[in-house]
Parts: sequence; C-alpha cells; structure tokens
Amino acid sequence: MKAKRIWIGVGLFAWAVLVQAVAAAPKAVCVPWNPAVSATVDSHYTYSGATTRVKGIARGDATQYRWDFGDGSPLMAWTNITNSYNLGASHVYTGAVNQTFVATLYVRNAIGEEASDTYRLRITPAAT
Repeated sequence: MKAKRIWIGVGLFAWAVLVQAVAAAPKAVCVPWNPAVSATVDSHYTYSGATTRVKGIARGDATQYRWDFGDGSPLMAWTNITNSYNLGASHVYTGAVNQTFVATLYVRNAIGEEASDTYRLRITPAAT
C-alpha cells in the first residue's frame, strides 16, 4: 500500500500530513469439494498418480499465493494473484490407499502479512 500526502490548513498556512494506508489482513480459504458435507467429510479424494487440483480463494488485500503440497515436494513459488477466487494448482500425489496428505495454501499482502488454510487429501483405490 502506498502512503498518501494530504494538504490541510487554512489561508496561508498549510501542513502536509502523511497518511499511511492500512492493508486489510489477508485470509486464505481452501475450497471444499462439496460445501454441504464439508463438516462431515475429512478429505478430498484422489487416486495415486492422478493429477489433482487443489483449490482456494483469498480475502482481504492478499497479493500473492503459493501452495505447499504436503508430500515433500518443493513449495510452489509465490505467484501474483490475478483472480482472488481462483488460487488453484495441479499436482500429482503418489501413495498407498488411505494415505493422507495435507496441502497448505499461503497468501500474503503487500506488507508481508501471511495467512494460511489447509486442504486435506486421501488416496483411494483406483476405479476399475
């Protein structure tokens, strides 16, 4: 956020006041696959080796996001937010049936404040 200078005063007297704009704290929200049952379902489901899309949104003044996929792979690089309602990323999870992973969505604003939310995944048997 940029600071703005506002001139105030009366007649020949004027003062410059520096006003610092305050950024709204960022908030990360992972998107449930089915909001109607998200309170009772502990994970999103995927098959081992399948490409999975983790999804989230940002609130507040978040300007960048990244994902930690929770499987030991490198964190995604910080990415500029162009659409705060589409912070998805694709990733391939490999594991045994019923193995769980916890991906984490991180967001931050221009002054460096960060927030996060988690996206749980579980490996299920492949469809036959």
